[in-house]
Amino acid sequence: MSTSKFANVLMGMPGWIVFVMTAVWWTPFCIRDVMEHPTVAYWDSHLLYAVLLGMGVLSMLTVNSLQSATGFWSRAGVLLRILSIVAAYALTMFVSLVVLLGLDSTRVLHYYGGDAGGSAGLLIIPSVIVYSVVGGALGAIVVVVRLARREIGSIVKREEP
Repeated sequence: MSTSKFANVLMGMPGWIVFVMTAVWWTPFCIRDVMEHPTVAYWDSHLLYAVLLGMGVLSMLTVNSLQSATGFWSRAGVLLRILSIVAAYALTMFVSLVVLLGLDSTRVLHYYGGDAGGSAGLLIIPSVIVYSVVGGALGAIVVVVRLARREIGSIVKREEP
């Protein structure tokens, strides 16, 4: 991969949006848990955040690579961009959940001496629901604005001499 292609993969907008969507909700919990529990003693509990970080970075690189190869982001309309971002986020969280459940079932992942009931991992599915609702609301706003512009444009054309 040439340097310019690698720079395109790192600088692509859609992947960074997915990464920020991923990191924005678990980072406060990570900071809380790292400050509360020593990293060395609870490395297997902090693994939850390492998996989420790793999947976020992997998703960012994958989405930006697809964008660099296809140019979809620059050609797509706003609604398709919103849909693709929400779908990429949902897929990222699905894969993260599968990895975390695999680590939990093999007893590699622990939860600070407790059970998964208080884990930030329980927010994975609700975060997908919340981002889907937010994406739907943004899509509805886009549709309403387009219809309003079209209606205002037709009113203005009728009033011109």
